[in-house]
Amino acid sequence: MLSGNTVGRTFYSDLHFDALMWYKEVSIIHCVRCQRFVWVRNMKEYEPQGRVRRFIKCLLDFLPPFRVPLFVSKTKPLTLQELTEALASDAAEVKEDELDLRYALWHRFNDRIRKNLFGFKKTPEEKASKLWKNEEEKRLWNENLNSLFNLLDAPNPYARLIQAEICREQGEFNRAMVILNGITGPEFKKHVRIKRRHCRDNDPFVCVIDGPFLSIGEHILMWVCMGVYWVVCMWTFTITLEFFNGLFGNEI
Repeated sequence: MLSGNTVGRTFYSDLHFDALMWYKEVSIIHCVRCQRFVWVRNMKEYEPQGRVRRFIKCLLDFLPPFRVPLFVSKTKPLTLQELTEALASDAAEVKEDELDLRYALWHRFNDRIRKNLFGFKKTPEEKASKLWKNEEEKRLWNENLNSLFNLLDAPNPYARLIQAEICREQGEFNRAMVILNGITGPEFKKHVRIKRRHCRDNDPFVCVIDGPFLSIGEHILMWVCMGVYWVVCMWTFTITLEFFNGLFGNEI
């Protein structure tokens, strides 16, 4: 999971990236006790007490299959409501923090229709009904994209690419085309070509740029192999834990 494996990856027009074995670390969490938003970079790592527990922690740090469920899975990405609250509070300490939060909020909205980009085609009305549940959400979505557009560094070609996508998703196709025409470079060629086509088709919704690269059968086979791998790893971990428990008794 932490190996950087991007097999079966999918790139989207909002620069969101999905892959079966890719783990994206969480940058901010919502504390359920104090109800404050805390950036992971400001947190101190907990040091377990006892020789055996310290040994197990060192062991898990070198074994990602154990480290992920035990130390990472509890820090889930913020929900759409939590992201809205974080932006309304003083959670953003610097400009990059606000960019991170606004990117995440944009992607949360698009996640509602991202899974519908494959298989049966949805009509624009069906996509719009999933993207916004009410007028208040549509207003929040528009305000977030406008703020994100203004925060981006315009001379940066990657920022211009995002600005073009923001304009396209807001229905400003001519403005998006003007921005896309000013973006050059071989690394942007595919993005620009696909987004131009969607602008000509008056399609304002997030779209797939590249991927996925695995067939359904390959996906099933990969998940089966991963399941077997996890079972073997957890069995090994259980045996090791029982061994040390018998060796050191209640000190674990």
